[in-house]
Amino acid sequence: MFGKRDTGPLPRPTVDQSVLGARVGHALAEVEPTRRAEWENRFLDILRGFQSLPGGRIQAGAGTDREVPLFAS
Repeated sequence: MFGKRDTGPLPRPTVDQSVLGARVGHALAEVEPTRRAEWENRFLDILRGFQSLPGGRIQAGAGTDREVPLFAS
């Protein structure tokens, strides 16, 4: 396992990244007291540009019906 180098193509993502980014950006903007649409677009631009990449638990839970924290402690 560790001795063999895999040089094949990378696997395709199993989640549509544009939908995931939009859901996470929207959820992050929900806590802003004003100008939520503006913040949503700003967060989405940050996520699309990979300037910030939330952890898996945050991405999995943000914008869903699950009660999960959107911060790491």
